[in-house]
Amino acid sequence: MVGAGSDGNFFGSQFFDFNAGANGDHFTLTSTGTYVGYYSGNPSDTLTFTLFNLNFGVPLTGFSVVQSPSPVTIDSITATSVTFTYHEGISFGPGLYFDGQFLTGSVSAVPEPSTWAMMMLGFAGVGFFAYRRKDKLALGAS
Repeated sequence: MVGAGSDGNFFGSQFFDFNAGANGDHFTLTSTGTYVGYYSGNPSDTLTFTLFNLNFGVPLTGFSVVQSPSPVTIDSITATSVTFTYHEGISFGPGLYFDGQFLTGSVSAVPEPSTWAMMMLGFAGVGFFAYRRKDKLALGAS
């Protein structure tokens, strides 16, 4: 991912940015021309985007459409990629026409086997001492 500003273009007048937004967690599409997307004029035409090799330091857990004049279908999400389909059909002047936010989350830690062993040993120790204390109380009462 490149720094602030446009990361590249397609169709000559369509620009994309992988790290837009205040936190750098947005993907935007903008146009400097008179059309949005590839505007074929047919509302049933679609354009599928696959953004891959995304590395935020934590796994990608979702992708939310913030702004889009046309319907968008999110097809798939993995820890490092997202695929979505932009449904064509609306034309307007230059500017931002798609804004999607990458959603990330940390993976919860799984205890190592040695941690489980220490925990089981601790429970066994507490159980053993509770058992011995119960025996001493029984002997003192008789």
